[in-house]
Order: sequence, then structure tokens, then C-alpha cells
Amino acid sequence: METIFQSIEILSKEKGIDAQIVLDAVKDAMLIAARKHYRTDEDYIAEMDPKTGAIQLYAVKKAVESVEDPVHEMTLAEARRISPQAEIGSEVRIQKSTERWGRISAQTAKQVIFQKVREAERETVYQEYSGRTGELVNCTHQARGGAGLRSGPRQDRSQAGQEGAVAPGKLQRGRPRPVRDPAGR
Repeated sequence: METIFQSIEILSKEKGIDAQIVLDAVKDAMLIAARKHYRTDEDYIAEMDPKTGAIQLYAVKKAVESVEDPVHEMTLAEARRISPQAEIGSEVRIQKSTERWGRISAQTAKQVIFQKVREAERETVYQEYSGRTGELVNCTHQARGGAGLRSGPRQDRSQAGQEGAVAPGKLQRGRPRPVRDPAGR
């Protein structure tokens, strides 16, 4: 499933962030969606198979002699049914299915991925410009909107390289209004 890796690579190049950050965002999204879907406090791990691109989800429990916390622990006999080499104190991974996750889980995962990518983008922009305080930066400035009923409030936009910003109305300078000739010329 090369397309997942290609999509991650394309997104990371487009946004100017490291591909590993996007991959970690996908894994985090799976973990959050799993917690919402299964509604438990189990510990989960998400791993991506580099050959197929498939993301596997595992619940992690510790093998113990006597179970005090069934959410995080299992007996040694149960652990050996899943993993024959399990010992007391070892962690056992129980594969969880992601095939029956519905639209809500997919939407949750999508929101988490977008949020993580936005945070990484913000951090990249901050790192790029934080050392340039007091320096003049060339940018393109556009004014949009204004007096019309349908145009909405005026918004001034500035673009510097790949980064852009919108100035709220209270930070914008007023514009000189054109003077109309009373004769209509």
C-alpha cells in the first residue's frame, strides 16, 4: 500500500514539515479513535507495516501471576495463549480490529491528523521567523471586502513566502476615500 506513504510524503513536502511528524500524527489519530471506539482505558500502540502500509492497532497488557487491574493486566496463562514466549512482567500485545470502525471514528482520526499537521506547520513558521525579529520581510499585501452588503468586513491579507496572515479590522489602517466631483465627472 504505497499510497499511504506517498500521501504522507506529498503532504509533508506541501506543508514543509518532516514526514515522520505526519506519520506520528496518523498513529496518534488511530490511538485516539481507538479510545473513542472501544471506550476503555486500555493502553494502545499503533504500528505501521513498512511493506504494506497497513496500520495495526494493539492493546497492551502486562502478564502477572494474579490480576488486580484487568484493564492493564492478564494472567500468565492468558498471555501465553496470545504469545507463547510471555513471562511474568512482560508486555503482551493483543491485536484489535479497525475494520468495523464507523464514520465517527474516521472523522475523529481526520480531525486529529489535521490538528497535528497545523501544529507542526505553526512550529515550522515560528522557527523560520523567530530569529528574524526586527528584520524587514518582503511580502505581498491584498485588501479584500469592504463597503458592500455582500462583501463582508474588510480583510487585509499578507503573504511572505509560503506563509500568509489575515489582519483583523482593529489592526488595519483606514484607507483614504476617493473624493467625488460634485459635477459628476
